[in-house]
Amino acid sequence: MRARYRHSAPELDTAPDSRRGNESLCSIELLNLRNAWGDEMKDRFGCRSFLFIGLLLLSCGTLLLAQDSAGQNPPASDNTKVNQRDRNPNEPTADQQAESRSDRDLTQQIRQAITADKTFSTYAHNVKVITQNGQVTLKGPVRSEDEKQAVEAKAAAIAGEGKVNSELTVKPKS
Repeated sequence: MRARYRHSAPELDTAPDSRRGNESLCSIELLNLRNAWGDEMKDRFGCRSFLFIGLLLLSCGTLLLAQDSAGQNPPASDNTKVNQRDRNPNEPTADQQAESRSDRDLTQQIRQAITADKTFSTYAHNVKVITQNGQVTLKGPVRSEDEKQAVEAKAAAIAGEGKVNSELTVKPKS
């Protein structure tokens, strides 16, 4: 096994050596150290470059696939009219829900009654319930006229007759 020198490369270049035979051995050892260091750096940077390029190509490919699949399936529904209706300041929206305890409790009771009925569609379970000063507004799509009447009846049973304003729309399965 060869002994390793604890000198840096510049020190080995200029280190004085009184024995003539060791000059060539010192020069050979210096070249070996430089070559080993150079090969190690080439391997280290070569591997990193290869991994970086591979990762870059993989992410570009994934991005292209995501863009292709997104462009093929445009949204099926256009809810622009609904959004325009909700921009009207006179129309109640969920963010206008009153903060009074009685309005929040009434909204919670109606929401629980609607979601507890497992015969309703997912659309009916997601109906917006907005209560302002005891007046309840129901908004959103349901699957059928029967479902619309059932949701309205549940809300009226809890809030009271004449206290429910229905803005439910029927949207059958397409």
